[in-house]
Amino acid sequence: TETSAPSDSSWLVPPSFRRFPDDSVQAGHPKHPVDRWMQAAGDNGTSARGHRLVAPDHHPDSRAVHKRDLRKIEEQLGKYTFRISPKAFYQINPVQTEILYNKAIEFAELTGKETVIDAYCGTGTIGIFASDRAKQVIGVELNSEAVKDARENARLNKVENIRFFNADAGRFMVEAAKEGETADVVIMDPPRSGSDRAFLSSVVTLAPKRVVYISCNPETQKRDLMFLVKNGYKVRKIQPVDMFPHTLHVETVVQLVKVK
Repeated sequence: TETSAPSDSSWLVPPSFRRFPDDSVQAGHPKHPVDRWMQAAGDNGTSARGHRLVAPDHHPDSRAVHKRDLRKIEEQLGKYTFRISPKAFYQINPVQTEILYNKAIEFAELTGKETVIDAYCGTGTIGIFASDRAKQVIGVELNSEAVKDARENARLNKVENIRFFNADAGRFMVEAAKEGETADVVIMDPPRSGSDRAFLSSVVTLAPKRVVYISCNPETQKRDLMFLVKNGYKVRKIQPVDMFPHTLHVETVVQLVKVK
């Protein structure tokens, strides 16, 4: 396999899961994971695993503990830096995430001339990874807070050929197809429940040359792949990535190509 992991097993437990005397309840309410993560941080604002805890640039003190919605976690993946808000989705295993994203970009077979749609783009991580190999990247995400993070991450990494839209990805692609827009590659990374018929139909309507489907649930991924295969696509490559060591769970990257 192409997976790798440090010899030290301490990296398996993120700081947010470390136990404290008041880990479960504070003033009668469960403590937010980000609060526990911040409590795990040292005086320099860096957690045990090297996560940087930051506040917005306009805030005078990035190390001070203020309202939790002002806080962001800063993560380094490859040559890129990402800032993530508490309500935005982000992979918890940075070592394997980099392997996962690189495999997805490999399956996209980018040459620098393609238009890529990053559906379910979240904080923009996959799209930003793809940006230096594509002509342009369009990220679409329904979570408005994640879209704000994605735009900030593009500025932070000085990526200029990527745009993010706060919209339903399926509706966005249907409208794009109606207006005569095209995409060469669609990268999709839906939640565990998988995609829905409306989104998958929009992929068929837009008719990209390649689809890269990332999933943490093989059952829903299989269901969605069957729909795409019945509607003009062929599965060419499959690569599982061990994102959750010592468990039954994997992330799976699948490349589909349009059948001529």
